[in-house]
Amino acid sequence: MAKFSNKSFSFERLMPTIRIIRGPFKGYKKILLDKSFSIGRVEDNDYSIRDINVTSKHCLIRRTEEGSFELFDNSINGTWVNGQKVCKSGVILRNKATIGIGPVLFMFEFVPE
Repeated sequence: MAKFSNKSFSFERLMPTIRIIRGPFKGYKKILLDKSFSIGRVEDNDYSIRDINVTSKHCLIRRTEEGSFELFDNSINGTWVNGQKVCKSGVILRNKATIGIGPVLFMFEFVPE
């Protein structure tokens, strides 16, 4: 019978985070504590990208009731997740998913608190 001690396990709280890995403000990081996070060209988004190829309300990342994160595309030019164009319906974001919007590439990831 195996015996486990508390010292053999490390339970870290992982926080959902979005980080810019290419484009203006590379390195910007935001922990997604709210129910949703909007990205678009206009200032009233949670993150604004001033680029002609970005729609005013380009996309929305929303926390589902189950606790996962879903991306909804509201754009004309498209949003790319892991190199694949997203349809208007939502796509579940997995850890280390990349999100391409205009000239900016984001990474969605879970990081230790």
